[in-house]
Amino acid sequence: MAQYGYCPICGAEGVKRERRIDGYTECSAGHRYLSRLSLNSPPLPKPNLRLGRIAMRDGTLSAVKWFIEKDGKWFVLDGAFRSVPVPEESIEAVIAPSL
Repeated sequence: MAQYGYCPICGAEGVKRERRIDGYTECSAGHRYLSRLSLNSPPLPKPNLRLGRIAMRDGTLSAVKWFIEKDGKWFVLDGAFRSVPVPEESIEAVIAPSL
């Protein structure tokens, strides 16, 4: 564990801390935050999500769906939050390429 915890903004280790009540901590990336907001363990990585549509063989597009990347492959999240594999080249980004 890092001596001063982990940054709540980027997850980097805290490197400097003010020795006063409600003091600030600074992480190795230069962010300053209240010491009481320090994380006890490094944050988990955020999943790579994409909002898009699937290009069908007949040239039409599916309804807007959420896609998640796992191990370099893209999966569509259906209503039951099961993941169904989808080739990345068939995904057309609608709102944002990644969130």
